[in-house]
Amino acid sequence: MGGAGTVSGFSTDSHYNSDSSISVIVKAVFYKEDSWQKTQYRTPQSLNHEQGHFNITEVFARKVTATLKKYKYKKATINTVIDSIVNSSFKEMNAVQSLYDKETSNHRNFAKQKEWDKKIAAWLKKYPA
Repeated sequence: MGGAGTVSGFSTDSHYNSDSSISVIVKAVFYKEDSWQKTQYRTPQSLNHEQGHFNITEVFARKVTATLKKYKYKKATINTVIDSIVNSSFKEMNAVQSLYDKETSNHRNFAKQKEWDKKIAAWLKKYPA
């Protein structure tokens, strides 16, 4: 077990508009009560790494929102479609989170951590809030 763990996920909010369209917003959520860090591992590098985990969640929340904005909904299947898109993206995000930990050796590989910091920053720019 490592020295820290960031627990994050998505929350969704949807509502019907007066023109019979639907708006769906997906937000990244940080679960403070489930996240943790051992005091002896609380360094700027480890905090940056954990921030990277949350930022990856934010990237995927933005990607899901962009996907859902383009989708043409049918009332009969809307909940199933939203759940499918969100769940698929959540699985993809978890795979990226695992790769992030593996490649950065949980922040101990400083060169890889810098690469990932740049990659995540580029993703955040690509998918604006």
